[in-house]
Amino acid sequence: MNIRLNERGFSIVELIISIGILTLIVGIVLQYLSDNRKQQLIMRAQNEMKIMSQQGLTRLSSNLAQTKRIFDRAGTGVSLFAYNAANPATNKWEIGKAPPPIPGVRLPYTQLLGSLAPERNCNNSPTNYFWPSAVGNTLAYAQMVGSFSDFPVTNRRSIDIYRFNYVYITDYANLSSGEKNYIHVSSNNRLPAQELIEWQSVTYADYQQLQNYLADPDNSAADRTAILSAIRNSPNGAKFAWDTSVNNLVATAAPFPFYQIAGSVTGDSGHRLRYGRHFNVMRMKSDGEMVYSIAYNRRTTNGAGNFPIRPEVPQFFRAQPSPPCPSALPTPQATTAADFSFPRGFEVMVVGPASGRKVMMYSTLSARTSFGFLASYPEIQITAVKDL
Repeated sequence: MNIRLNERGFSIVELIISIGILTLIVGIVLQYLSDNRKQQLIMRAQNEMKIMSQQGLTRLSSNLAQTKRIFDRAGTGVSLFAYNAANPATNKWEIGKAPPPIPGVRLPYTQLLGSLAPERNCNNSPTNYFWPSAVGNTLAYAQMVGSFSDFPVTNRRSIDIYRFNYVYITDYANLSSGEKNYIHVSSNNRLPAQELIEWQSVTYADYQQLQNYLADPDNSAADRTAILSAIRNSPNGAKFAWDTSVNNLVATAAPFPFYQIAGSVTGDSGHRLRYGRHFNVMRMKSDGEMVYSIAYNRRTTNGAGNFPIRPEVPQFFRAQPSPPCPSALPTPQATTAADFSFPRGFEVMVVGPASGRKVMMYSTLSARTSFGFLASYPEIQITAVKDL
């Protein structure tokens, strides 16, 4: 006997419903994976910015611990580190292979009695209040990097060795590697990603110490020649000398601030700080999923926000002291209210006497993920330094 089964397939309605349910499930899974990936990128951005910012400012603080001179824009620093992009030969420091600074970089003023606490104003602290217009966005200092004593004579002495450092903001688009990363704030607002660079000079010997050593009556003429040859040719020595007692570092007449070390020590009237090396302070590593940058200002000349991040940039700089203060302290030269390109995501302020200055460094890093999310991370460090 033949038994015939009642076979029945899917109807069109059932098939459509099944495809719809499957599509919905796939969509939910893909959305979950996409949201999860976005959260991973956001967490990665925050973690990497935190590490880069903390390590970068810590490296600067470590160098500042060996500082022998802080340069500000009230002294010779503004002339020594002024940058002329149109005629680089006129610069007193060699930019060399390092990328150039952005326009409008400025050294801070040094406030003898100022405070690093923004909440201190002239009303509640009339003798040492915070000067927001004295904040700069670059840092210049001379660091003692060691001493030289490997002389081929029995009467040995130690000669201090210095290096000049200049920290400033540069555009990624200007890097010699040709890397061109951009922060897309909106569809019609593309800003070049920026990096914090530390430019370092070659080494310089202490001129006064070297002269005193050469003038020692126990040294013969041959000894002096050997001394100069040893310090000039050693990788731990120097081919130039710096007279730390001369305040005018761009002087073209005696007493010279800089000297050349050769067969003798001769004044260099047109000396330019020689390029040694440079490196990225924050060690930013942008890739296809993330672009890192020093943060731009949130304000523009028309008062509109152009960089939607949570921390305000600038944080400490203001065009004018607020509230207006009496003449308890000399009012620093004010920056015009229209100059909102200054100081961006790196701010520096220096206060205190030469024997014990305090340097405040505040950085704000930003990151834009591949799906358009803009994140930021602020970091502040205060370091104690000494001035010659």
